[in-house]
Amino acid sequence: MALTQAQRVRDSRGAPEFVFNPRLGETYPEALDVKGNPSIDMDWYEAKFKSTNEPYRYTVAHWCATEARFRNHLKKVKLEDAAKLISLENMLVRITQQDVVYRRYLVKDHRSFVPDFGVYIKVQGADGKVEFRTLSRQLVLFCVERRKAWRMLQSKAGIENREYKAQRAVLADVDAGKITKEQLFAGAEELMKARLGKPVAHAPAPAQAAVPPPTPVTVKVPGDVVVN
Repeated sequence: MALTQAQRVRDSRGAPEFVFNPRLGETYPEALDVKGNPSIDMDWYEAKFKSTNEPYRYTVAHWCATEARFRNHLKKVKLEDAAKLISLENMLVRITQQDVVYRRYLVKDHRSFVPDFGVYIKVQGADGKVEFRTLSRQLVLFCVERRKAWRMLQSKAGIENREYKAQRAVLADVDAGKITKEQLFAGAEELMKARLGKPVAHAPAPAQAAVPPPTPVTVKVPGDVVVN
C-alpha cells in the first residue's frame, strides 16, 4: 500500500510533488515544475465515488481518513447527523490561514469559527458505499495550512489559482457587510462558483402551458379568390 498512500497524499496536497531544475531558467516559474500533481491550477482535485459516480473534492482530510494514525481526528456519523453539521467544502471558503494565525477560528461569532467535530466530509467506505466522517478542529486547520502551502508552491511555479482570488473576493465582501454571514454559511460553495464563472444550480423554471397552433381562417374575397 506504500505506493497507493504516496499517491493519495500527493493528490490531497498533503505532500505535493515538484521538480526544481535550475538549468531551465533563472526564475522560479521557469525552474519549478508541479505538473506531477492533478488539477495544478485549483485548490483541490475532483474525484468521484465509485458507487454513485458523485464528484467530490479530494482534500488532505480524505487522505487522513485512509491512515490509521489519524483515527482520533475522524468520527463516523450517520447521514441525518451529518446534515446538521458544516461541510468541509463550505468551511474552507469561510476560513484563511490568517484566521488561524490570529486565532479567529476560536471566536464563536466570527465567520471562521471551527467547531470541534462540527465539520464533516464524505468518504468511500470499505464496502464502496459513501460514508460520513466528522473532523476534529485540528484536522480542519491542517487542511487550511496544507492549502496555503500548496498555494505558495503554485505561485512560485507561476500558476494563478483562481479559487484563491475568488475566496479573497467573497470574504472581502463578507467583512465589508456586502454579503451577510448567513448568506455565506448557507451558500459558500455557490458564492465561489459565481465568482469563478461556473454554473450554479437553480430551481427549474415552471413549465409553460402549451399554446395550440392558430386555426387557419378561410376568407373569400371578390373575384372568387380564396386566401388561407
